[in-house]
Amino acid sequence: MHSLFPAGSMGEMMDVTSSDGLSINYSVDRTGDVFLFFVHGVGGDLTAWDQERAFFRERGLSTVALDQRGHGLSGRPKHMSDYDLDLFAGDIKAVLDKERIEKFILIGHSFGGMVCINFHKL
Repeated sequence: MHSLFPAGSMGEMMDVTSSDGLSINYSVDRTGDVFLFFVHGVGGDLTAWDQERAFFRERGLSTVALDQRGHGLSGRPKHMSDYDLDLFAGDIKAVLDKERIEKFILIGHSFGGMVCINFHKL
């Protein structure tokens, strides 16, 4: 997938280690205290949200987007069992914890929406 913006234009690229040791790539753009956390669908990556992130950045909202496990620059699990919804949701929690984000709104597309709903079970 190609980004409409230059690499890094939507925030600094970071990574965090998930609860099961997988590297999760994400981008954070801090402009305020409230964050919109974008979660892409199957086959996508964090660049799927570049237009939305730019729109909200101009309005003073911080944004985060991650490459879900097995996508983009994030690690690829070796076992099918490592694609459990709880692990996907845990990856969101890992990013939130590392960045010390307390005020956030989850926004998911397709499978990303399922992950966001599952996050609330944690």
